[in-house]
Amino acid sequence: MELSTLATELQKRVPHRVLPKQTGKPQFHQIREIQKLLEENAGIIDSDLPNTGEFNHLFLMKSPAEYTALTGKDPVVMPESPDRPEIQNNATAARIAQMDRAYEREKKVYDTTMAMKEFLTNQLTTAFEPKWIQPLRHPVTRQLNHRTISEIFHFFYTRYGKIKSSTVREREDELLTTPVDLDLPIIILFDDIEDFRVLAQSAKVAKSSDQIMDLTITILKNCGCFTNALIAWKNLPQADKTWARLRTHFDKAHEDLQDVSDLPIGQTPFQQVQQVNALKEQIHASVKQDVTEQLLMLQDTIQLALQKSANQNYPSNENSDNTAVAELKSFFQEQINNLKAAHHQEVATLRNQLNQVKEKVGGKPNSGRNRFKKKRYDKDAQKEDDTSQLYREGPRVRKVINKYCWTHGASNHNGAECQYPDKHHKKEATFADKMGGSTAFCQFVKNE
Repeated sequence: MELSTLATELQKRVPHRVLPKQTGKPQFHQIREIQKLLEENAGIIDSDLPNTGEFNHLFLMKSPAEYTALTGKDPVVMPESPDRPEIQNNATAARIAQMDRAYEREKKVYDTTMAMKEFLTNQLTTAFEPKWIQPLRHPVTRQLNHRTISEIFHFFYTRYGKIKSSTVREREDELLTTPVDLDLPIIILFDDIEDFRVLAQSAKVAKSSDQIMDLTITILKNCGCFTNALIAWKNLPQADKTWARLRTHFDKAHEDLQDVSDLPIGQTPFQQVQQVNALKEQIHASVKQDVTEQLLMLQDTIQLALQKSANQNYPSNENSDNTAVAELKSFFQEQINNLKAAHHQEVATLRNQLNQVKEKVGGKPNSGRNRFKKKRYDKDAQKEDDTSQLYREGPRVRKVINKYCWTHGASNHNGAECQYPDKHHKKEATFADKMGGSTAFCQFVKNE
């Protein structure tokens, strides 16, 4: 649709002259992206209508209730096309000039408002494929003049960008539990909250203005840095507690917080607690993974040993059979002992890490209960250090690796002594000439 001359002029003054084209059936994130871009365009062009102020033409993007909730102002009444004033026969020249000026002002406000609506509607409808706009058009004229922009967005969200209520709950939990990075502009948090409000509305579990502000206040309390600002907010008259005032109030508080420190604000107590919880999950996951890997490795070792044993030509008498079984038992027991020792040491290391984080959160590192815990964990770690030397490679460990075996790498036996050689085993392989053999544990070699 070709824009009017005034709408074309207004287009040159907005930050987003051309919106990105959205392909396929509109999804929530696509609709929300276009809506935010249009809101920026609407907010940049001045409006002289009552109750607009710094929000300019944002009222064109919102329903009356949404506009009041976001700005704290009364709804804006759309202007009507003014009629030219009737000039009385006895009117003076000054009076006629005054009436003409008033008419021109009203006409300018009306024309600008209509041109902005025309321009924004055109941007919205051309951002999506025409077939998705078709149900909104007038059945006879095929135009959209009878639709407000907020009605068009409401249709898009409810018809195409449907969201499950469970998604809203998950997003709310995420907002409450994710630490706020206070080194970034706090406006990012407010934008996330506004996106959540629209998300909830699309799922037909709309959040009231009070609920949105309560959610934001809870998140700011968890930051642990806005005590004075929160007290000041609590003492404001209820009529002044609007979303627009909240954004301005805490943006200033965040700016003051950054001004008093030349360094990054760093972690808040809430973020430290989150770090402790994350480390706990890491420990549980690490232990579970280690146990699984060790069991799989032991299972593979047993299967390999049984296969090698079946290939050995032991004399068929009772004494030799007992010797073979005893050797297998000894080998398996050594592997199990090594795995247990390595696992215990890994758990002790992770436990020490957790204790160090807890000390940062709970108090001074060397005071009271924390000092006792530190000594106990240090003692446990020392015990692990006093055990026989273990050589690691991934989850596997070995006690002695002063000899080289083509099948097993650095080990406690050489190639000629190997009891469970691989199919292509080379007895003559050495550390200096591995002959293409295993390199396991070779980086930890210690000659005895």
